[in-house]
Amino acid sequence: MPESKKQYTYDEFLEITKDMERAEFIDGEILLQVTPTLQHQNIIGNLLFEFKQYLKEEKCKPFISPFDIILQKENEDIKRVQTDLFVLCDNSKDDVVKSSIFKDLSIKLESIFQ
Repeated sequence: MPESKKQYTYDEFLEITKDMERAEFIDGEILLQVTPTLQHQNIIGNLLFEFKQYLKEEKCKPFISPFDIILQKENEDIKRVQTDLFVLCDNSKDDVVKSSIFKDLSIKLESIFQ
């Protein structure tokens, strides 16, 4: 029988990662992130520019990592991620951006390189 991964609570995650900049918490697992490559950062920068241009007349704003995003929907566990780029389209959530807590995001992008 395969060994199951240890499941952590959100409080345990906060304690374990208090001195780490790039860690995510999804479904009880702690996921550590590596430093992005130059190619990765170049692509994300280009995407940010394109999204800013595309959304300049809209109420939406694009953001890039590192930015802790805490997702919690009713009756679901907390998820804390650092997605590469996300778009927030509700100005009433501006105060939420300061605290990083979201119920939902408009767009979330992750880049994957081999």
